[in-house]
Amino acid sequence: MPPPSALVGSGRGLHVYWRITPTTDFATAGRALAGLVAHLGGDRTTVAQALRLPGSHNPKPSVDRPCRLLWLAEERRYTLDDFARWSVAPP
Repeated sequence: MPPPSALVGSGRGLHVYWRITPTTDFATAGRALAGLVAHLGGDRTTVAQALRLPGSHNPKPSVDRPCRLLWLAEERRYTLDDFARWSVAPP
């Protein structure tokens, strides 16, 4: 797996981000994302439900916790081909 581009403390865990070259190949992107979920054991959810941006807060369950950028490697940029090895069919 390529090294991540960024690591964010979500207030209750970690979010790992890879900076991907923009694409309209949604089928390949879906397979790459499904592979990341399968390989890393990530949660299957929608962006609207789980994305916690640095500077926002995670209010669940009762204690409000800040989301922070923990680490950033701006030079790390990838294409979908970099994730082909881990791609699987989405559920």
